[in-house]
Amino acid sequence: MATIQDVIDASIARYQDPDETLWPDAELLAYANKAVSYLNQLLIQRNDPLGLSSDTITTVDGTETYDLPSGFIAMYRGKGCDQSGMWLDSTFLWPVRETEKANYYDADEGEPKYYYIIDGYIGLLPVPDDEYTINYRYFAAQDALELSTPSTMPWGGVFDEAISMFMTSLANARGEMDVSMITQVYAELERSALAVVSARTPVRLRMNPRMKKRHR
Repeated sequence: MATIQDVIDASIARYQDPDETLWPDAELLAYANKAVSYLNQLLIQRNDPLGLSSDTITTVDGTETYDLPSGFIAMYRGKGCDQSGMWLDSTFLWPVRETEKANYYDADEGEPKYYYIIDGYIGLLPVPDDEYTINYRYFAAQDALELSTPSTMPWGGVFDEAISMFMTSLANARGEMDVSMITQVYAELERSALAVVSARTPVRLRMNPRMKKRHR
């Protein structure tokens, strides 16, 4: 698996500037980290499972809230309208607002059916009455890439080329500082990333039932 140093060394920017007189590795690293941050937000917006982390909660009888993991950004929303990102055995828990707990009395304990997220913790409703193991999948912040001990590229390397091109484009645009040019560079990064994501999860269009009859 490639490291950020490998990506920088193989980039067009480094071919253009082999002696690092224009763009030292540290500058290209900063551009690569901008790309990683942008791509992570894109995956979260699309609810794409490529960027997921996993964790579990072991509940305690009578305890409603549990700490979120470090770097937590958002809960996965599941694959469809009948799923969520949190489940107990084969049953999904559904997200609600914190105000929903007003509908539960202190004595209303049981197997959790709902969850809410606020101020760095997950709340479960009803309050657990026993020890349960709850699984969940979520989106987390990506660690910043580093050169001191070269970081392995995130997402299994599927966006390495898109990140490399973004890095090179920003380096070349640095002198211009043209907002429209920068916007175009980000748009190209998004286009390249979405092309990869779409190829990884192809969707076959369903044939109209009327068309099926014509083909019989």
